[in-house]
Amino acid sequence: MDKKSVADLYREAVHNAHSSAQDTSFQLASTGHLYPSEMIVKQDDGHGAPILTAREYWQQQDQTAELVETPEALDSRGEMSRNGDRITDSFLDMDIREALEILASTCQRQIVVDDMVGGVISVEFEDMPFEDALQRVLLPLGLVYVEKNDIYLVAPPDPESPLFRHVAVRSYYQPRNHLGSKLVELLPKRYQEFYQVSDERNLIVIDAPSEIVREISERLSELDLPVEQVVLEAIVCVTAPDSGFRFGMDWNHVVGLNNVENLNVGLSGLAFSGSASPYGLDNAFSDFAVTSAFVRLLSQEGYVTIRAAPQVRAKDGEKASISIARETFFSLQPTSSNVLFRQDVQKVDAGITLIITPRVRGDLISLEIEKAEVSEDIRSNDSRPELTSNPYPIINRRQVSTKVDVVDGHTIVIGGLIQRQTVDRVNQIPLLGDLPGVGPFFRTVEKQEQDAEVAIFISPRIVPQSELSLPMCEHSVVD
Repeated sequence: MDKKSVADLYREAVHNAHSSAQDTSFQLASTGHLYPSEMIVKQDDGHGAPILTAREYWQQQDQTAELVETPEALDSRGEMSRNGDRITDSFLDMDIREALEILASTCQRQIVVDDMVGGVISVEFEDMPFEDALQRVLLPLGLVYVEKNDIYLVAPPDPESPLFRHVAVRSYYQPRNHLGSKLVELLPKRYQEFYQVSDERNLIVIDAPSEIVREISERLSELDLPVEQVVLEAIVCVTAPDSGFRFGMDWNHVVGLNNVENLNVGLSGLAFSGSASPYGLDNAFSDFAVTSAFVRLLSQEGYVTIRAAPQVRAKDGEKASISIARETFFSLQPTSSNVLFRQDVQKVDAGITLIITPRVRGDLISLEIEKAEVSEDIRSNDSRPELTSNPYPIINRRQVSTKVDVVDGHTIVIGGLIQRQTVDRVNQIPLLGDLPGVGPFFRTVEKQEQDAEVAIFISPRIVPQSELSLPMCEHSVVD
């Protein structure tokens, strides 16, 4: 009996492929993008025939081939059973494309495979739905799939792959508490190729397969939490020169009533503390409201003069500055300048300056006091000719920098910053000293220099999360 030609064999195979699965002696292994000529055939060369495909023989029409029954061809791949859309099979060191062909033919599905798909897998599944089996086959190589119009597209999660735009979705994430560029810095590097950031709109655009979009969005939501904030309350006060009350040394002061000690206040270093009895208060100054009230009472009695009581809120780890200063301007005339009427004006500040960076550490607040400065222009307060004739300001600065941990709501004091004051004491004959022209003959003015101590009370307080919480960011997904 003459053997059939390859063309006749192909036509017979196409006809049999549409017949019942129980009656056919072969199975069509098509991935949707391959021709149905991918039939398992063998060459009749009189020797042990290697398993080839009909596509290869179609290109060799001068040779003949015969069909190989599917069970014989599958002996090397293990036993396979089909029950509707469920599959039982095992693949050992099998090419991924061949495994996908088997899945497609077994469950009668169409699978389109990206050109960049390749690799070897070893998996086993029993009575598993088609999509679960497909996912298990793709998982070892990190491949993804998407179903569109009953066609399964398989591709790597690589923006350079031809099918990426078909398996990817677009998502928008708009941060609530941080800049988008700061958030993405905390994402793993493997996600970098899937997002773009717009700082102007504070928007993160994600283009990736749905599973990767979900992972990135979840990580961004975990990172986009409200930043801890700290309220810094301060009181800047100056002791009266003749009061004898100083902050620059360790001291204790007892307030008594009816021979009973009621309030004992003290300063040791930077710690401002107090105790009360018999009411059992361990530290009467743990609340800044008590500290503020006490300092204001000292001011009313003339012990101190309050210069300022600022309050500022700062984010965790970011600088806050407080400045109570006077700006002094002076001109610089170039010694050799060909430009007529050229004059450079510069500015210098003198006063009280605070630069503080708070960092929240649980119930503690670490304060980095970068600058606590008291300064003044001594030229403007001094009548000595060698100073007044100087055209440039002479600034006397006293500066402190330190780091200290403070319990939430407690108070520290920076003392020992001496500020020089010039006081004019006027003695005159009543009425005559006020006469214009001749008044100076009936009065004397005595200038006295006095050193006053500047003390700065600082109390950090953590802002409760209830005041910071915002609604969770909603991200939109576009197919």
